[in-house]
Amino acid sequence: MIRLRKDVPLRAAGIAASLADSEPPDSETVHDFSHNLRKSSIVEDRCKPHTNPQDHPIIGACPMRRPQFDRLAPMYATLERITYGSLLQRCRIEWLPTVSHARSALLVGDGDGRFLAELLRSNPEICVDSIDVSQGMLSLARKRIDAIRGAPDRVRFHQQDLREWNPDRADYDLIVTHFLLDCFPESELAWVMAKLDACTRPDAVWLSSDFAIPPGGWHRPLAQLTMGAMYLAFRAVTNLPASRWVDPTPTFVALGWGPPRVQSWLGGFLRAERWTRCDGTASLPNAAADSPVDHF
Repeated sequence: MIRLRKDVPLRAAGIAASLADSEPPDSETVHDFSHNLRKSSIVEDRCKPHTNPQDHPIIGACPMRRPQFDRLAPMYATLERITYGSLLQRCRIEWLPTVSHARSALLVGDGDGRFLAELLRSNPEICVDSIDVSQGMLSLARKRIDAIRGAPDRVRFHQQDLREWNPDRADYDLIVTHFLLDCFPESELAWVMAKLDACTRPDAVWLSSDFAIPPGGWHRPLAQLTMGAMYLAFRAVTNLPASRWVDPTPTFVALGWGPPRVQSWLGGFLRAERWTRCDGTASLPNAAADSPVDHF
């Protein structure tokens, strides 16, 4: 077993917290941040980084808002189909064929296990840790993979808030955060992403799908209106911590990932991204550099 030095998550938290309140970093800042974080991420003989959210300078200052998805779990897939058809699942599996090499995956917030099931079917060698705050969602995921031969032996389920989860390994070669990062407020997002980053191998892949606000055009005001209504509804029903969308791209880049491969739908309102580590000199992606393919 390997581990990160115990001070790594706290160092990452301190730097990432500053990112949450700053403008997107320039390439020099990104390079320095990535270099310092990797330099501190020296592996040792066992993994148990202490990542208590109370150690975070912002999170520890007030009680965490804890999401409750159990009531929504039985009807979530139906509601998803009614509102967006198959688009959200298409986002989840868009880059699945590109990670057939992965052998150790960390899935966070996968919900009822639809992506997990596809991952296990497509990759008979992979072992997965799946974390979700909702016991109801995890129960559905367990039932779903029971139908896949040999799959239950390759999955460990963890019913826990990611902000309180302590990883027992630092060698994941695949991180998956589908429709998760937009659940965190600005004060927590960079810290949570740094925590996940600290669990990965240098050659890891990070798949992430989310709603997003397009940079311009007539899609932007429509996306802002729709996103605002979604946050109001989810905060009322599930006690969602976030109240508005925060773009995770600057933090991805600051942690040494990118530029991503991107597919988008609905004018950029839905995005499926595949991130790999860069050499620390990448700049923030833009419409020209990204060249995402949009599907309506």
